[in-house]
Amino acid sequence: MILRVFAGVVISFFVIIRERKLTQRKSRLAFKYILLAVLATTAGAALVLGAVYRIDRAGWAWYKLTGFDIVRPETFADSRTLSAREFIKRYPYFELAESEQVHVVLKAGEYQVDQSVVIPEDLPLTIEPGTIVQFGAGRSLLSYSSVTAIGTEDAPIIFTAKNRFLKWGTFAVLEAGRSHFEHVRFQHARRANINDIDLVAGLSLFNTDAEIRNCEFVDMYGKDAVNIRDAHAVVTHSLFQDVLKDGVDMDGGSGEISYNRFINCQDEGIDLSANSGIEVHHNSIIDEWGGRVAADNNLQEVKDNNTFGYL
Repeated sequence: MILRVFAGVVISFFVIIRERKLTQRKSRLAFKYILLAVLATTAGAALVLGAVYRIDRAGWAWYKLTGFDIVRPETFADSRTLSAREFIKRYPYFELAESEQVHVVLKAGEYQVDQSVVIPEDLPLTIEPGTIVQFGAGRSLLSYSSVTAIGTEDAPIIFTAKNRFLKWGTFAVLEAGRSHFEHVRFQHARRANINDIDLVAGLSLFNTDAEIRNCEFVDMYGKDAVNIRDAHAVVTHSLFQDVLKDGVDMDGGSGEISYNRFINCQDEGIDLSANSGIEVHHNSIIDEWGGRVAADNNLQEVKDNNTFGYL
């Protein structure tokens, strides 16, 4: 009896050791499989993100995948001082016009822009009615001269993306003469960083007086649809719809924002900083929160002079 018990104990001891070794082997094997799976997933994710970053220069897909709002910067060292002839040579789809003042013209037609365009100083740009410009991913137009883009109701000017899933950058006018946008449609724009300047809106106007009338800003994926800094600007009778954040963001300056419709702007329809010289009235702001505006000064007056509603 004692021998049987002793034999049973010995056999159980060896069985326990064997099972423990098998468990350790299985644990090591499982750990190896988990490690390989993690490494494969990480490598796959890195390849996907690398491809996205390379293809989507505007950074929209990157933002949706990672939550980081970045764009690939561009630098044009000599672009600001190009001569008119050098500019036309670099961008041959523009035409050089010489009347009372040398300027460039973008004739009515359809254009696909696969590289960003920089208009130099002292070379005003005129864009004819009926012009359609399709920008490649992350590509932009930046002008250091005044811009006149006046379409008509029947022949609007359209700035859009070649591929609606790959947003384009921005249309920017910096430190230039008075610019005029009328019957222009901006769609699928985002933002850009050019010459170390962060251009956060589909239409960015810095130190540039401007009039924006009867325009449409639809499906805008930058910080703002329109960003105006230190300028006198009139924004009137225009539509801002489905904007990632602000419809019009005006930082300093003076002017008027009136008779516009803001529909589904995810932050404020109108966001004003240092707005003592800006008149804001007869706008309709509609979103799922009941309409929102922000202002450093006279916020209640702004609210009283505009209408708000829910989607």
